[in-house]
Amino acid sequence: YVGFAYWRFKHPVGDTATFQEGAIFLGVYWIIFTAAGFLSRHEQMTTTKRSTFINLNNGGFFALITITMLQVPALRDQYWIFPLAFSGVLAGLYFLAKRLLAEEELFADVILAKAAVLLTLALMTLQPAEQYRALLLAAESVTILYFGLRTGNRLLQYAAAAIALVGAAFVGIELGQTAWNERGGFDSPSLILGLAFGLPLLVAAWVGRHWEGEREPTDPLRPLPCLLHPPVVPL
Repeated sequence: YVGFAYWRFKHPVGDTATFQEGAIFLGVYWIIFTAAGFLSRHEQMTTTKRSTFINLNNGGFFALITITMLQVPALRDQYWIFPLAFSGVLAGLYFLAKRLLAEEELFADVILAKAAVLLTLALMTLQPAEQYRALLLAAESVTILYFGLRTGNRLLQYAAAAIALVGAAFVGIELGQTAWNERGGFDSPSLILGLAFGLPLLVAAWVGRHWEGEREPTDPLRPLPCLLHPPVVPL
Protein backbone atom coordinates (compact mmCIF):
# COMPACT_ATOMS: atom_id res chain seq x y z
CA TYR A 1 0.00 0.00 0.00
CA VAL A 2 2.83 2.42 0.81
CA GLY A 3 4.47 1.56 -2.50
CA PHE A 4 1.22 2.22 -4.37
CA ALA A 5 0.76 5.54 -2.56
CA TYR A 6 4.29 6.63 -3.52
CA TRP A 7 3.77 5.54 -7.13
CA ARG A 8 0.42 7.36 -7.34
CA PHE A 9 2.01 10.47 -5.83
CA LYS A 10 4.70 10.43 -8.51
CA HIS A 11 2.19 9.58 -11.28
CA PRO A 12 -1.21 11.19 -10.56
CA VAL A 13 -4.37 9.75 -12.09
CA GLY A 14 -5.09 11.29 -15.46
CA ASP A 15 -8.36 9.75 -16.55
CA THR A 16 -10.99 7.15 -15.68
CA ALA A 17 -9.10 4.31 -17.36
CA THR A 18 -6.01 4.98 -15.25
CA PHE A 19 -8.15 5.03 -12.12
CA GLN A 20 -9.70 1.68 -13.02
CA GLU A 21 -6.26 0.10 -13.40
CA GLY A 22 -5.22 1.31 -9.96
CA ALA A 23 -8.55 0.30 -8.44
CA ILE A 24 -8.20 -3.26 -9.76
CA PHE A 25 -4.68 -3.50 -8.33
CA LEU A 26 -5.83 -2.26 -4.93
CA GLY A 27 -8.87 -4.54 -5.02
CA VAL A 28 -6.71 -7.62 -5.56
CA TYR A 29 -4.43 -6.53 -2.71
CA TRP A 30 -7.41 -6.00 -0.42
CA ILE A 31 -8.88 -9.43 -1.24
CA ILE A 32 -5.56 -11.20 -0.55
CA PHE A 33 -5.03 -9.55 2.83
CA THR A 34 -8.68 -9.91 3.83
CA ALA A 35 -8.59 -13.63 3.06
CA ALA A 36 -5.37 -13.97 5.06
CA GLY A 37 -6.90 -12.18 8.03
CA PHE A 38 -10.02 -14.34 8.03
CA LEU A 39 -8.42 -17.70 7.32
CA SER A 40 -5.36 -17.50 9.56
CA ARG A 41 -5.61 -19.78 12.60
CA HIS A 42 -2.08 -19.24 13.86
CA GLU A 43 -1.81 -19.05 17.64
CA GLN A 44 -0.17 -15.64 17.42
CA MET A 45 -3.15 -14.24 15.48
CA THR A 46 -5.09 -13.03 18.51
CA THR A 47 -8.42 -11.22 18.31
CA THR A 48 -6.71 -7.86 18.75
CA LYS A 49 -4.08 -8.56 16.10
CA ARG A 50 -6.67 -9.89 13.66
CA SER A 51 -8.88 -6.85 14.17
CA THR A 52 -5.93 -4.48 13.77
CA PHE A 53 -4.71 -6.28 10.62
CA ILE A 54 -8.12 -6.27 8.92
CA ASN A 55 -8.86 -2.66 9.87
CA LEU A 56 -5.49 -1.45 8.60
CA ASN A 57 -6.14 -3.33 5.37
CA ASN A 58 -9.61 -1.79 5.03
CA GLY A 59 -8.30 1.65 5.94
CA GLY A 60 -5.42 1.52 3.46
CA PHE A 61 -7.68 0.33 0.65
CA PHE A 62 -10.39 2.90 1.36
CA ALA A 63 -7.98 5.82 1.72
CA LEU A 64 -6.07 5.08 -1.48
CA ILE A 65 -9.20 4.49 -3.55
CA THR A 66 -10.62 7.76 -2.21
CA ILE A 67 -7.47 9.73 -3.04
CA THR A 68 -7.16 8.33 -6.56
CA MET A 69 -10.89 8.68 -7.25
CA LEU A 70 -10.95 12.33 -6.22
CA GLN A 71 -8.03 13.02 -8.57
CA VAL A 72 -10.38 12.40 -11.50
CA PRO A 73 -12.80 15.37 -11.85
CA ALA A 74 -15.34 13.26 -13.75
CA LEU A 75 -15.65 10.83 -10.82
CA ARG A 76 -15.94 13.28 -7.92
CA ASP A 77 -19.73 13.60 -8.12
CA GLN A 78 -20.00 9.81 -8.08
CA TYR A 79 -17.77 9.36 -5.03
CA TRP A 80 -20.72 8.50 -2.74
CA ILE A 81 -21.14 5.20 -4.61
CA PHE A 82 -17.81 3.91 -3.30
CA PRO A 83 -18.45 4.23 0.47
CA LEU A 84 -22.00 2.96 -0.09
CA ALA A 85 -20.77 -0.16 -1.90
CA PHE A 86 -17.88 -0.73 0.53
CA SER A 87 -20.23 -0.46 3.52
CA GLY A 88 -22.26 -3.29 1.97
CA VAL A 89 -19.09 -5.36 1.54
CA LEU A 90 -18.16 -4.79 5.19
CA ALA A 91 -21.66 -5.79 6.27
CA GLY A 92 -21.13 -9.05 4.38
CA LEU A 93 -17.78 -9.52 6.13
CA TYR A 94 -19.55 -9.00 9.46
CA PHE A 95 -21.86 -11.95 8.81
CA LEU A 96 -18.89 -13.98 7.58
CA ALA A 97 -16.96 -13.17 10.75
CA LYS A 98 -19.94 -14.14 12.91
CA ARG A 99 -19.96 -17.52 11.16
CA LEU A 100 -16.25 -18.31 10.84
CA LEU A 101 -14.97 -16.52 13.95
CA ALA A 102 -17.93 -16.71 16.31
CA GLU A 103 -15.67 -16.67 19.38
CA GLU A 104 -14.13 -13.31 18.38
CA GLU A 105 -17.13 -11.02 18.88
CA LEU A 106 -15.10 -7.81 19.03
CA PHE A 107 -13.66 -8.48 15.58
CA ALA A 108 -17.12 -8.73 13.98
CA ASP A 109 -18.50 -5.76 15.95
CA VAL A 110 -15.72 -3.45 14.79
CA ILE A 111 -16.35 -4.41 11.15
CA LEU A 112 -20.06 -3.69 11.50
CA ALA A 113 -19.34 -0.33 13.14
CA LYS A 114 -17.05 0.58 10.23
CA ALA A 115 -19.85 -0.34 7.81
CA ALA A 116 -22.15 2.08 9.63
CA VAL A 117 -19.54 4.85 9.40
CA LEU A 118 -19.11 4.33 5.65
CA LEU A 119 -22.87 4.29 5.11
CA THR A 120 -23.07 7.64 6.91
CA LEU A 121 -20.26 9.00 4.73
CA ALA A 122 -22.11 7.86 1.60
CA LEU A 123 -25.27 9.68 2.67
CA MET A 124 -23.32 12.83 3.53
CA THR A 125 -21.65 12.92 0.10
CA LEU A 126 -24.77 12.02 -1.90
CA GLN A 127 -25.20 15.07 -4.11
CA PRO A 128 -28.57 14.20 -5.77
CA ALA A 129 -30.23 13.82 -2.34
CA GLU A 130 -28.62 16.82 -0.67
CA GLN A 131 -31.92 18.29 0.53
CA TYR A 132 -32.97 14.92 1.99
CA ARG A 133 -29.62 14.16 3.62
CA ALA A 134 -30.82 14.85 7.16
CA LEU A 135 -33.86 12.62 6.71
CA LEU A 136 -31.70 9.79 5.39
CA LEU A 137 -29.39 10.15 8.39
CA ALA A 138 -32.37 10.07 10.75
CA ALA A 139 -33.66 6.87 9.13
CA GLU A 140 -30.17 5.38 9.32
CA SER A 141 -29.95 6.27 13.01
CA VAL A 142 -33.16 4.38 13.76
CA THR A 143 -32.01 1.34 11.78
CA ILE A 144 -28.53 1.19 13.28
CA LEU A 145 -29.89 1.72 16.79
CA TYR A 146 -32.33 -1.16 16.35
CA PHE A 147 -29.66 -3.56 15.14
CA GLY A 148 -27.26 -2.33 17.80
CA LEU A 149 -29.76 -3.09 20.56
CA ARG A 150 -30.90 -6.41 19.11
CA THR A 151 -27.33 -7.66 18.67
CA GLY A 152 -25.95 -6.03 21.82
CA ASN A 153 -23.36 -4.16 19.74
CA ARG A 154 -22.43 -1.10 21.82
CA LEU A 155 -20.40 0.46 19.01
CA LEU A 156 -23.51 0.61 16.84
CA GLN A 157 -25.49 2.19 19.68
CA TYR A 158 -22.87 4.92 20.01
CA ALA A 159 -22.86 5.31 16.21
CA ALA A 160 -26.66 5.76 16.15
CA ALA A 161 -26.44 8.67 18.58
CA ALA A 162 -23.57 10.26 16.64
CA ILE A 163 -25.45 9.93 13.33
CA ALA A 164 -28.53 11.55 14.86
CA LEU A 165 -26.43 14.50 16.02
CA VAL A 166 -24.89 14.89 12.55
CA GLY A 167 -28.37 14.91 11.01
CA ALA A 168 -29.50 17.48 13.58
CA ALA A 169 -26.54 19.66 12.61
CA PHE A 170 -27.61 19.57 8.94
CA VAL A 171 -31.17 20.53 9.89
CA GLY A 172 -29.92 23.28 12.19
CA ILE A 173 -27.77 24.75 9.41
CA GLU A 174 -30.71 24.64 6.98
CA LEU A 175 -33.04 26.32 9.48
CA GLY A 176 -30.40 28.89 10.35
CA GLN A 177 -29.85 29.81 6.71
CA THR A 178 -33.61 30.05 6.15
CA ALA A 179 -34.07 32.27 9.21
CA TRP A 180 -31.25 34.51 7.99
CA ASN A 181 -32.69 34.77 4.48
CA GLU A 182 -36.23 35.31 5.77
CA ARG A 183 -35.02 37.81 8.37
CA GLY A 184 -36.11 35.79 11.36
CA GLY A 185 -38.91 33.82 9.69
CA PHE A 186 -39.22 30.35 8.22
CA ASP A 187 -40.68 28.99 5.03
CA SER A 188 -42.83 25.88 4.71
CA PRO A 189 -40.13 23.53 3.31
CA SER A 190 -37.83 24.26 6.26
CA LEU A 191 -40.56 23.65 8.82
CA ILE A 192 -41.55 20.42 7.07
CA LEU A 193 -37.89 19.35 7.08
CA GLY A 194 -37.63 19.99 10.81
CA LEU A 195 -40.81 18.06 11.60
CA ALA A 196 -39.91 15.21 9.23
CA PHE A 197 -36.49 14.93 10.86
CA GLY A 198 -37.93 14.99 14.38
CA LEU A 199 -40.38 12.13 13.85
CA PRO A 200 -37.73 9.44 13.07
CA LEU A 201 -35.73 10.56 16.11
CA LEU A 202 -38.78 10.16 18.31
CA VAL A 203 -39.13 6.68 16.87
CA ALA A 204 -35.44 6.07 17.64
CA ALA A 205 -35.98 7.21 21.22
CA TRP A 206 -38.90 4.79 21.55
CA VAL A 207 -36.82 1.96 20.06
CA GLY A 208 -34.02 2.76 22.47
CA ARG A 209 -36.35 2.66 25.47
CA HIS A 210 -38.24 -0.44 24.33
CA TRP A 211 -35.27 -2.66 23.43
CA GLU A 212 -32.47 -1.36 25.63
CA GLY A 213 -32.93 -4.06 28.29
CA GLU A 214 -31.35 -3.81 31.70
CA ARG A 215 -28.44 -1.41 32.07
CA GLU A 216 -26.15 -0.67 34.96
CA PRO A 217 -26.67 2.74 36.63
CA THR A 218 -23.15 3.76 35.56
CA ASP A 219 -23.57 2.60 31.96
CA PRO A 220 -22.77 5.56 29.62
CA LEU A 221 -25.50 4.31 27.25
CA ARG A 222 -28.22 4.40 29.91
CA PRO A 223 -29.46 7.91 28.89
CA LEU A 224 -29.34 7.03 25.17
CA PRO A 225 -33.14 7.29 24.59
CA CYS A 226 -33.14 10.72 26.23
CA LEU A 227 -30.18 11.88 24.14
CA LEU A 228 -32.27 11.41 21.00
CA HIS A 229 -34.86 13.93 22.21
CA PRO A 230 -32.81 17.18 22.52
CA PRO A 231 -32.17 17.54 18.75
CA VAL A 232 -35.95 17.41 18.22
CA VAL A 233 -36.87 20.03 20.81
CA PRO A 234 -35.58 23.15 18.96
CA LEU A 235 -37.21 21.99 15.73
